[in-house]
Amino acid sequence: MSALQKSVSSLQEQPHPAGRANFALGGAQFGVFEANFFNRELRKNGIRVNLQEKPFQILEALLEKAGDMVRREELREKLWPDTYVGFDRSINTAITQLRRALDDPANNPRFIETRPE
Repeated sequence: MSALQKSVSSLQEQPHPAGRANFALGGAQFGVFEANFFNRELRKNGIRVNLQEKPFQILEALLEKAGDMVRREELREKLWPDTYVGFDRSINTAITQLRRALDDPANNPRFIETRPE
């Protein structure tokens, strides 16, 4: 069982101070990335990064609690409230897609860290 199946830690790197201020206005910056929650866009160095809705929702949940632990159960309740069967596969797929978009490998993470509970 992977650590991801137990819990997901939020972004290790705190959002840029200006990004944190912008969070209330619908966006956040971290590293070379900028997330726009109104337009549902992720940009890297100003260039749009293709990201499906569920991985974007996970990113948004992690940014809301940047630096804090976000448990798998919290993500399930928020993103898949009526789903129990197949949840592990769904979240693992969404996290993999998010890691790919952020170029953030699980074995050497910069933004998303997985930890056992």
